[in-house]
Amino acid sequence: MLHSIYITLDSGACIFAKHYIASKIDNQLISGFINALGAFSVEALGSEMQSLRLQTGEQLSVLKYTDGKIPLIGIIIADARDNPTLIRNLLSQILTDFYAIFQHKLETETPCSMSEFDEFGYTIDNLLEGKISSRTNLKMFIGIVIGLIFIAFILLALIPAYIELSNFNVSQFGLQDIIFSDNLDPTEFHALQSIVLVIIALFMGFNCICFFLPTFLAAYIAGNRKRGIWTAIFLGLSIGLLVLIASPFIESFTNVNAILWYLAFSPLLIFIAIVCGIYGGRLKERKKLYPLEEY
Repeated sequence: MLHSIYITLDSGACIFAKHYIASKIDNQLISGFINALGAFSVEALGSEMQSLRLQTGEQLSVLKYTDGKIPLIGIIIADARDNPTLIRNLLSQILTDFYAIFQHKLETETPCSMSEFDEFGYTIDNLLEGKISSRTNLKMFIGIVIGLIFIAFILLALIPAYIELSNFNVSQFGLQDIIFSDNLDPTEFHALQSIVLVIIALFMGFNCICFFLPTFLAAYIAGNRKRGIWTAIFLGLSIGLLVLIASPFIESFTNVNAILWYLAFSPLLIFIAIVCGIYGGRLKERKKLYPLEEY
């Protein structure tokens, strides 16, 4: 979550400040200090300062707005866990909105008081309203449950495909009866290879369809990469437990040993789960801030 937001003129004078945590530091002092660091970075290193990691863990992001006649500098102090790209995108949006609202005042007057821009705080609150999401164990549990429900719907949708597959005719591959001997006919051997490859491809495709989107969604709900990975692992274990419980029914209905099927493809499932967990959680990190109360 954002701790403090500052908007300054190019001269270093702070014209807007908003704090989401208690701050005893003078707004003009800290904004002037940060602007001085930015100027030093340009003069000494030839590059503008964009971010800074504080000793207490917070991150500081600086962005210069040059699209208007009056250059502005935006500064955000945010939680260490928040995604830097998300912070810079928010800062860019804040500066754009600020200039659009106060363009006439900035271009025709010399701001003399921060109180002239206090109303912009409501604009920031509206902007952040949909950008905050908690990361709790409850969210992780909800993600797992929703993932399981999603998988159940996908399995139901694939029942017609299973019925069609049950009518699969191996003669389509030029194979009739196989007699395993030392002189297996090359044509039969090629047909047997084709059948095995088709079956493996079908099972792998089935696994990807069933577990890719549900795991990605569950990890996104969980909130970050670490929780996403744990969500994916627990989701996979939950599926294994359900397969174990339902294996007698599955075997009677489909003539397939569900336990052996799950064990055979569990490495693929684990790989898919971890990848989806990482990217699902990462997407949430790039779109949502942490709330202040989570420490």
